[in-house]
Parts: sequence; C-alpha cells; structure tokens
Amino acid sequence: MKPQSATILVAWLALLIVGTPSFAVAQSSAPNCRNAAFYLRCGLKAAGIPELSATQLPSGEREIRFWVTSGNMMPDRLLILRQSGGRTSGRLFLLWIGTTVNSPQADTLCLERWSNGAGGLCDARTLQDHDWAAIVRRLDSTGLGDLPTAPVAERHCDDHFTPSPVPGRLPVDRICQLMVDGFTYAIEVRGGNDYWRYGFPRDPDQSSPWLRRDEQLLGILACAARTASDRTCDQ
Repeated sequence: MKPQSATILVAWLALLIVGTPSFAVAQSSAPNCRNAAFYLRCGLKAAGIPELSATQLPSGEREIRFWVTSGNMMPDRLLILRQSGGRTSGRLFLLWIGTTVNSPQADTLCLERWSNGAGGLCDARTLQDHDWAAIVRRLDSTGLGDLPTAPVAERHCDDHFTPSPVPGRLPVDRICQLMVDGFTYAIEVRGGNDYWRYGFPRDPDQSSPWLRRDEQLLGILACAARTASDRTCDQ
C-alpha cells in the first residue's frame, strides 16, 4: 500500500466517523490473503476497511453497505453510506481479484488503489456527485428497515414431478431453475450494536407482497452505485 493512499483512506474514514477517533473493531477470523477465494474480504483488508459484522458504532450512527458481486465478472462493487452526527456521506469502491486492480481495465475505472495477494480495492470513478442524505431518506421511506423481518423468499422449487407423457420430454415448468451466472445483491446495516444482512433473492417469489419494495430498493441502490462508465438512470 502506498503511504499517500493509506493517508487518504484514513482521512475519509475520519470524515465518516464524526466525533469518534476510529472504528471499534471486534476480533474475527482473518482471511487467507494468499487465496483468491477470499478476495472480497482481502480487498477490504488491503484498504484498512473493517468488516461491518465485526464493527460496533456509537449510538446514533449508522452504516449501510450495498454489495454487487458475481465472482467471475470483475469488478464487484461496494457502496458504503454512513450517517454520523447529522451528516451523511457515501463512497463507491470496486473490488478485484489480486493484482487485477492494477490492470489496464482498472485504469479506466479506478482512482486510488490498494491490494494484497488475494484481493484489491479501489476508489471508483463515479458518474456524478450524489445527495447521499436524500438517497438514505429514500431508502428508509421505501422500507429498508423492513428487510430483516419481512424478507422476500426465493421462488418455490418443486423437484418432485411426474414425468411428461411425451417420450423424451421433461416437464420444464416443474424443474427448479438453475442459476450459474449473473449478479448477487446484498445489503448490510449496522446501527450501534445492531447488525443485519439481507441477500436479495435471485429468483424471487413473484407472489410476495414485498417484491415491489425490493425492486424499488434495488433501483435506488443500483443508481447510487454507478461508475463513470455506466449509463445514466432515472432514479
């Protein structure tokens, strides 16, 4: 890590944590940062960003993290929103496997960069400045706080089917959907000592009364997590 890069990141974290000198980080198992399977956790570690599940915040402060991951379509994205002392800030990071954070592809997407053996992380070149406080207000009014107690379930998968009467044909409408590619969306929220994580279902139950809420939340977050190379959106 470059000394000037570390200084810049520490300064940003200080802005996020108004009135407190540093994160209070609990002990957790350390990732093996020689193994690319841990690239997400190792990218955070390279930049000195603690895992939210192992972090405690002072009363009245809140942090929201929105993850867009795929595992095979670099880079992944991490949007961090922080409320502290009446102030709301936000920052978009891109996560990479190992030293690909220094690749020509990353040059068009990245500003400051940090890396270790397994993971890399960089400041994203963003499309525009955001009113982070307004974004958080929209998330709250849309139902962000309902996610842990009113989740949308995955679509029911009925794998006990009667064979088709047509020889050689399977009852396609009764086969479980197999998802091997595409993006996964998740959100973490920490407020004081309270922490929760919600993984948006990849194949949601279309009859869920909460489906529209999830779609709206994802729309707000996806627009806030755009890089300079993305299209504009209507949010």
